[in-house]
Amino acid sequence: MRSVHSLQFRIIAAFMAALITTFGAQGILMWNQLDVGQNLDVVAKGYLPLSNVSTRLEQAHQRIQRDVDRLAADTARPGVGEMSSTVINIDVFTRELRFGINVVETTRNIQPSTEELAVLTLVESHFRKIQTLANRYESQSTDFVTNAEDSDNGIDEDALTPLRRTAKDLSHEIGLLNRLVNNRINRLTQSTQQTQTRSISVAVGLAVVALAFSFVLILAVVYAIRPIRNLT
Repeated sequence: MRSVHSLQFRIIAAFMAALITTFGAQGILMWNQLDVGQNLDVVAKGYLPLSNVSTRLEQAHQRIQRDVDRLAADTARPGVGEMSSTVINIDVFTRELRFGINVVETTRNIQPSTEELAVLTLVESHFRKIQTLANRYESQSTDFVTNAEDSDNGIDEDALTPLRRTAKDLSHEIGLLNRLVNNRINRLTQSTQQTQTRSISVAVGLAVVALAFSFVLILAVVYAIRPIRNLT
């Protein structure tokens, strides 16, 4: 009688172990997929758009600098007045900057991890610094271009020096933003790949264990029905 109860316990234990490990493997995969999905959301809806914004900010800034350099060197420019590259790209720069700040707020609504929230705060800080420098640069470059276009007395070197200094500071800050965002894209991409690899490895390991318990269950059942087979 004790042998029968012991056999029943072994069959039930093997069945429960196989069931638990099977559901455990599926649970680990599902849990890790949540993390992977969140990381992909942060990259797709946050960091990739922010990377594009920082690139377009840099391009607009470079076009303004080229226009100022052409004017300072008294060489041909693609447009003057309201059609000058300076005026056009200041508008582009302002719109991209506003869009970037909005992207930061949208990304926060995804409810990313605490680490990513801290990074987004740092990104926003860079945007605020860029905005401050851009306001100064807009005022300096607009005054310089307007005065140079209207003046017959040549270039005001005293106005050009602080303008170039601000341009350098602005370019540096945009570069910091660009590197920060691209580093986060690379970091999250690597983290996502590692999480997927790790979860697959664990799931495969649990699946093997479940298979082993299933094999034990089969052996226990075969052993249990052996007396019936002997009767037949």
